[in-house]
Amino acid sequence: MIYFILAKRNGFTIPRFLRERGKPLKENIHVLHYEDLSSLKFLECTALVFSDLDIISHDQLAQARMLHDQICEEHPDLTIFNNPHKVKLRYELLRSLNEKGINPFNVYRHSDELDILRFPVFIRQENNHIGPLTSLIHNSKDLEANLLSLQLQGWDVENLLIVEYHDVKTIEGYYTRYAAFRIGTELYPYLLDYNSHWMAKYVDSPYKDGEEYAVAFEEFVLRFRDKSLLMSVFEEAKIEYGRVDYSLCNGQPVVWEINLNPDYEYEDQTHKHFSERVRSIKRKTNANIVAHFKKLDTQEKHIIDIDSMKVREPASSNVNRQSRYYKSRLRMINSIPMKKELLAFKRLTYLTLARLIMIIKGHW
Repeated sequence: MIYFILAKRNGFTIPRFLRERGKPLKENIHVLHYEDLSSLKFLECTALVFSDLDIISHDQLAQARMLHDQICEEHPDLTIFNNPHKVKLRYELLRSLNEKGINPFNVYRHSDELDILRFPVFIRQENNHIGPLTSLIHNSKDLEANLLSLQLQGWDVENLLIVEYHDVKTIEGYYTRYAAFRIGTELYPYLLDYNSHWMAKYVDSPYKDGEEYAVAFEEFVLRFRDKSLLMSVFEEAKIEYGRVDYSLCNGQPVVWEINLNPDYEYEDQTHKHFSERVRSIKRKTNANIVAHFKKLDTQEKHIIDIDSMKVREPASSNVNRQSRYYKSRLRMINSIPMKKELLAFKRLTYLTLARLIMIIKGHW
């Protein structure tokens, strides 16, 4: 049995995969939650995957590290993906990729030296995958106003990243996003999205239905020219399971993030939107992923006595539980789906209020 450890609030990914494209793996993969680690007794597993390390609390990360260390001590031959001590999360990884010359853009926290910022920029949360919280920002005053606006909306400024914008628009006028999974020693090219907006998260163009998209997707999957560089990015991040999202600029990959608990495509996404040629390629890729997990589950089984390891909820969790409760309610409110027009009006209202405050304080 392969065990994935997920955060409950993000725990839909693997179960949905097992209900749809991963149906043959129902007897091979099981899901655990960080919130339940202290109540576990025994695990009989062939591999263990630490997911969601970017969104769990500090206390849960401490638990994960404790569990990892004790399992490694007693079962040194067990396959474990994503060492919670070593994984580089978004800030550390993107800073490192910029320093190494792989990425042409950099990221900053509000406490960093911001005089070297290259505008335009946008603001996003450091540890989630919902995309930008702002439109493009073109100067330092607007940056200050946007940070204040997000604080007024309840966002924790300590968990925000300022990201330099890098234009990757194609000559056809689209923004592309490629994605590839890593599972252990293998990489699987998976997604190619074209979007009219610079935050390319979904295919929103008629290009996807045509022959040109099929040719581009087939070349991406079958040739996978970026495999070597992307594997070096995963190695830099110390991540053995996850999905890298990237674009191409002048033929070179520009890496946006690595998702530690990536979602797989839904069945209706593939059948509804793409041509039979593309669907055929996607089915083959999925079959390869299923086969990889099947092979992974043929390794030696390890009986892990979790109860004897005394992985307990840290005492500090009780102190911070109420604070986390209110923060989670705020996250829920901010994540309620809105029509684009209403969301834009909400952001404009708070941004206007922030600018008025700055004018009153003499900062504008």
